[in-house]
Amino acid sequence: ETPDDRFADLMFPGFDGSSFIWKISMAQCAQFVLSMIVGQTRAAPNTCSLYLLGASWGPSIASGQLWRLILPTMLHANMMHLFFNIFFQLRIGFGMEKQFGIGKFVLLYFICGIVGNMISVAIDPYKLAVGASTSGFGLIGVWLAEILLSWHIMGPHREKSILWILFM
Repeated sequence: ETPDDRFADLMFPGFDGSSFIWKISMAQCAQFVLSMIVGQTRAAPNTCSLYLLGASWGPSIASGQLWRLILPTMLHANMMHLFFNIFFQLRIGFGMEKQFGIGKFVLLYFICGIVGNMISVAIDPYKLAVGASTSGFGLIGVWLAEILLSWHIMGPHREKSILWILFM
């Protein structure tokens, strides 16, 4: 085991370079580079490039562009947005993917993203929205539900789990 492997496992417990969560995170990084190539303003993708690449926009979704409910999970507004979303999803994702299995985890990830984008559009249909946080917060919701459903058997790990969710 190399120092890099130990660091990766410390930062992201259960790190696995062949996992879905790692691959989708790298795809999001590549998509960020693409969005910067399409058009940028002050070292961030501009609104037009984000829209062209599939950002959530209520009027477009209402007119039938349903891909705008999933593609925003691949787009990020700036480098800091990308960094925090990727850190967050990798921090919780490796363990959840191992727990649920790749098939269920992929399904959960995308259902959370779609539902999150639907809620976002319902709250503010005229906001151009991007980011993997819809999937990430949905996964936190799944995790919280799991904790609440198994509360009676968790014992001393209850408080630690709740504190971790609050931190995230």
